Amino acid sequence: MHKLIQDLENTVFKVKIVLFFLLLFSGCWEENFDYIYEISFSNNTNDTLKVIIDDYQNYSTIFPRDTVNFLGGIKINENEDVVEELLKTRGWDSISILKDDKILKTWYKVDASNELHSPFNYNSWNSWLIGNNGVVVFTIQESDLNDRE
Repeated sequence: MHKLIQDLENTVFKVKIVLFFLLLFSGCWEENFDYIYEISFSNNTNDTLKVIIDDYQNYSTIFPRDTVNFLGGIKINENEDVVEELLKTRGWDSISILKDDKILKTWYKVDASNELHSPFNYNSWNSWLIGNNGVVVFTIQESDLNDRE
């Protein structure tokens, strides 16, 4: 009888473990967000450019007068500011603009307060929302390329 009770206790324990992992990985504890914003870079120049984030950690080619989303999205709730969350949660240290494999401009996180137009400057981003989907965009201007390092 003692062995039967011990086997039953072991079985109940195993069932509890299985249920715990099922709940853990089933998404029941996943946080729900109100909005998903696409993170985009826009090229407002006549040149084909390459945007590089942190030494090729993320990069993309952007054609003239085009916009690309190569960084995925950011999920936020209604009471959050998408640009604040973007700057706070992305661990970017530098963003470079290249043309024909030549660096035209590099912005650094540590210099953000010195630059009026920078992807590290809150006021340099535009965002809009359509339903539950939004876009947050940094636009590369011709003046960025003329302001060479």
